Amino acid sequence: MSNLQDIDQAVRQIQAGQARPVYLVFGDQDYLVRQAYDRLCEALVPEDLRAFNFEQLDGAAVEVPALLASLNTLPMMPGPKALGVPDCRFLLSKASASGLMAQAREKWEQGDPNAALRQLAKVLVLAEAGWEDAAAWGLEDFRKALAGDLEEDKLSGDWLAKALAQGRESGFPLPRGGDDSQDLLAGLEKAFSGDQPPGHLVLAAASADGRKKLFKWIEKAGLVLDFKTAEKGPQAAQTAGVFLRNLLAQRGLAMDTATAQRLVSAWGQDLGLMARELDKMEAWAHPRKQLKASDLEAVGSPRVEEDVFGLLGSLGRKDLASALPQLRALLKTHPAPMLFAMLAKEVRLLFLCRCLVEEGLVPSRGMTEYPAYRAGLYPRLCRELPGPLAEFWKRTHAFVSFQGLSRCRRFSLEELKEAMEFLQSADLQMKSSGRDASSLMEELSLRLCGAREEVFL
Repeated sequence: MSNLQDIDQAVRQIQAGQARPVYLVFGDQDYLVRQAYDRLCEALVPEDLRAFNFEQLDGAAVEVPALLASLNTLPMMPGPKALGVPDCRFLLSKASASGLMAQAREKWEQGDPNAALRQLAKVLVLAEAGWEDAAAWGLEDFRKALAGDLEEDKLSGDWLAKALAQGRESGFPLPRGGDDSQDLLAGLEKAFSGDQPPGHLVLAAASADGRKKLFKWIEKAGLVLDFKTAEKGPQAAQTAGVFLRNLLAQRGLAMDTATAQRLVSAWGQDLGLMARELDKMEAWAHPRKQLKASDLEAVGSPRVEEDVFGLLGSLGRKDLASALPQLRALLKTHPAPMLFAMLAKEVRLLFLCRCLVEEGLVPSRGMTEYPAYRAGLYPRLCRELPGPLAEFWKRTHAFVSFQGLSRCRRFSLEELKEAMEFLQSADLQMKSSGRDASSLMEELSLRLCGAREEVFL
């Protein structure tokens, strides 16, 4: 498996005038694939030429003739030229189906349906099927269509049926079908056979079949960076530790050994998730560069708050089948009154955030960049909100309110208002009649998912 040091080495070679004609970066470590792709493209074409000599095509949709035409087009300005093709489909085969299905399931269970459907759509194209066909398929149908190259555990559970139904109902676009890698290989061999190569080609994908002739040609003519997940165990932890040290050095951050070990232990199996946890810690500690255990406890994972956020995420999707097991798992390890208080606090924040959205005080869409929020919208809200609300917003850390403004969009204002009223009533019941907090939280889950308990006397 490649790592950040391999990316650094490839960039240094480009800067030293030793650029390869073609690069391929692939694997299920999304963060590293994207970082390698971006850094290679940036290194190949200087910033002042990038608007003229760099082009990017959608690898899921582009046809081979269009890709080759773009590659062979002369640069607009004198200097190096590069063509980037993210989400490249030309290196997929039926052998890739099992890995793609595993990625689809992981993204679905993480609450990212669009990412899950992108991977699942690739599987359907490999199986030469559409959403309508596959919606009625069972395990044997998938195995037959994919020549048996699919593990049973990738299809277990009800996630696949839900994902196929959502893909069908939404008309989620399928990538181009057919294996045209041989046509692309022939075109690339011709393009790069002369004394004057047309430019540089950078391909990126979540999966690639190393047995394909196209893959073997890229290995010989260019450079392949493989970012597949390492096996669990000491090797995986060591890889994650090296990744974290390099990431801290890149950002000019420092972290004590004990905190770094906690971060690696919790998120080392997915380097992208670990990088996002570091993003949260860095945002929380800004402008301080020395990250501490208290920063991880404040905004990092694992912590009870993250589990509460996960529970509310399931409720926002109206996924009662996931929400109730999450709630019961929490109740096994944490006191019910504490969980009730945390849930009530988060619902209050989401209600306030949703009110701000409805009143037009924050953008109805966007808000994806925390630094921009912290520098612009956050101080404006602190100034413009009425007295008590402004004081609350100032007391609430900017990163917490930023996350609240994002999560509140999973619910309507009416749903959050009803949840607020229910929680106020539930609090009175707990204090006056000793009602159990766990049953009240279960009732709230039912209400937010559109169900109601029926009481028989």
